[in-house]
Amino acid sequence: MHAIVARLRIRPENRAEFLEASQAIIAGTRAEAGCLFYALHEDAHDPCSFLFYEEWQDRAAIDAHFAEPHFAAFGAAIEPWVVEKSLVIHEVASSEHP
Repeated sequence: MHAIVARLRIRPENRAEFLEASQAIIAGTRAEAGCLFYALHEDAHDPCSFLFYEEWQDRAAIDAHFAEPHFAAFGAAIEPWVVEKSLVIHEVASSEHP
């Protein structure tokens, strides 16, 4: 399993547009093969900072996600609104819940 943590800071004047655009990428991504979990989180202290947390079956599913037309369209739409961004892909060695 792989997990992705993607952080974005959006211009304040584009926050509402970002949230609206995010609905399409969330719906499309959750329907993709290999997507185990996909959620957008808003920072409790900064309304313009967001985190996408994703879980994927394997690296092939991530690569397929990055090739999806809705992924490219979302990236192009939000690019002018983004102030900062980072993306880290983690390979999960094990996962247990107490």
